[in-house]
Amino acid sequence: MIVGKCDCGCPTVDIQVNGGAPSSSVEPKNRLAPYGGRVAALDGEPTGDIILFVDDGYLSCLEYVYYTDHPPAAWPALDRVEVAEVRS
Repeated sequence: MIVGKCDCGCPTVDIQVNGGAPSSSVEPKNRLAPYGGRVAALDGEPTGDIILFVDDGYLSCLEYVYYTDHPPAAWPALDRVEVAEVRS
């Protein structure tokens, strides 16, 4: 369930997982999930990144990192996102 949004206008959201869902056995470093997404450039815009945060074994935030002066208003189409390993 979405429980919060970023104030800048980008689509980043805070998430709360309903009770009863199994937790992840993955131990993330610095709250970062081991994988995220790399957003392909579109119409000359730079690439972006999607970072997944995990707290206490549950997904807690989906962050859309953008590299422009103006935040994107929506999540990119799935065909623009490639799974990428997070290096910390």
